[in-house]
Amino acid sequence: MGSQKYRQIGAGTCGTVFSDPGTSRVLKLSLNSGNDWLWNDYQMHQRVLRSFTKYPQVRDVHIPRCYWFADKCDSQFWLPNLHRFPEEYQAEDVLCTEHIPPLPQGLREALIEEYCTPALIEDAKTAPGNRDCLARLYVGKRRRSERPTRFFSLRNFNLHLDQMEALQLDVAGYARSMARALAVLHWDARVDAKDVEFVLGGRPADGSGQTVVGTLPRHFEDRVTQVWLLDFNQCERISMDAAGVALAVKAFFLNDPYYPRPCAAAPADQRLWDGFRDAYLEMSVEVIGPDADDGLRALQVEFVDGVVMGERRRLAAKSV
Repeated sequence: MGSQKYRQIGAGTCGTVFSDPGTSRVLKLSLNSGNDWLWNDYQMHQRVLRSFTKYPQVRDVHIPRCYWFADKCDSQFWLPNLHRFPEEYQAEDVLCTEHIPPLPQGLREALIEEYCTPALIEDAKTAPGNRDCLARLYVGKRRRSERPTRFFSLRNFNLHLDQMEALQLDVAGYARSMARALAVLHWDARVDAKDVEFVLGGRPADGSGQTVVGTLPRHFEDRVTQVWLLDFNQCERISMDAAGVALAVKAFFLNDPYYPRPCAAAPADQRLWDGFRDAYLEMSVEVIGPDADDGLRALQVEFVDGVVMGERRRLAAKSV
């Protein structure tokens, strides 16, 4: 272990994330003493990693390595390292995983110039927190307004469908990649994928993994980035039956809008869903296998049908 102070680079409902200077690792420190969110995160993360190693079709979605978990009573970690956290923090459960590199500086500045209020652009470019930029890939949502907000941050930046189109990113490719990943989560890892995140970040520190090339305007032609899948703390095991499918459908709608939606009014948006659906079904067949019984092979279609019916109900309720 080193002696430098850990640097906070993010926070969520489950924990606060710190980088470990001089390494390619991060520590997620639990915010809620007494629950098992981080332990579930660790177990599900390992489970998903084992599943993804089986299928070359999902190598375009990279999952951070998962190193270790320590609870708040683990003196082997906490005695030499508590002082490295800010003073207001105390020993809690902690999870150590691979650090997802941020988007390259040039792309970060392009996002600032494009979407930040003009008066705040220079401050945003020099703000230390904006170095820790991961972009959530909201393929299933367009912005309601293109007006810049008064507050701007690149930490966990929500990159909506219309913004990805403006940046000439491969949105259809992202949708297919997410679909294949979701199929592996459902039918091999056998988890509901609740609250997982798909983000665009930098390449892995060791250069491993498949890269996604985006064509960006001006001076960002062919910028190399990487799609990452993370945050498994709310994932639950699902059974291979109708009850499991129902949990998976529920998780689909509870998640942030990473996935395309069916029943879209715009033809372009509907094509994204069609591509997502086809890739999901194709990958599901690969995972479930040709020798599975009819009941198991029917579950993938039940999931897709459940999502379509759920979206129809949502749209009907919205129109009332």
